[in-house]
Amino acid sequence: GQVGVSCREGNNHVKQKLELRYQENARCIRAIGLNKEAAERVKYSEIEFKSDFDVTLQLLRQGFDNYVSFQWAQDHRTSNDKGGCFEDRTDDALTRCAYELHERHEPFVTVVKKTTKGSWGGGERTDVRVQWKKARASYAGD
Repeated sequence: GQVGVSCREGNNHVKQKLELRYQENARCIRAIGLNKEAAERVKYSEIEFKSDFDVTLQLLRQGFDNYVSFQWAQDHRTSNDKGGCFEDRTDDALTRCAYELHERHEPFVTVVKKTTKGSWGGGERTDVRVQWKKARASYAGD
């Protein structure tokens, strides 16, 4: 159903997966591809931010597996840097979107507070913790 390229941030936690070259049913963001069947089954959401999480969760919950490649990695300078959606992606907007994602995909999405050192100017922000594998396992059709 879905394929993606791993994010450079956090790849230091996946050394054992580098031997496999991919991880199944995991966070798939920013660099995503869908096959035709998955693309036709997904409902593109009105969630302003975190829509990539919403698409991945929809597909996992419908029984589509995903594969995240660790053969390559994609990167960006830093979260919420100037350019792109910088002016619209405020702390209030991200908080609202975190709760919207939670409402759509409970119990697989939990709203949490995270502390960052550099991104977002440092400090505490509202984010989500997602149980990707549990979302996939919840599909009763297998």
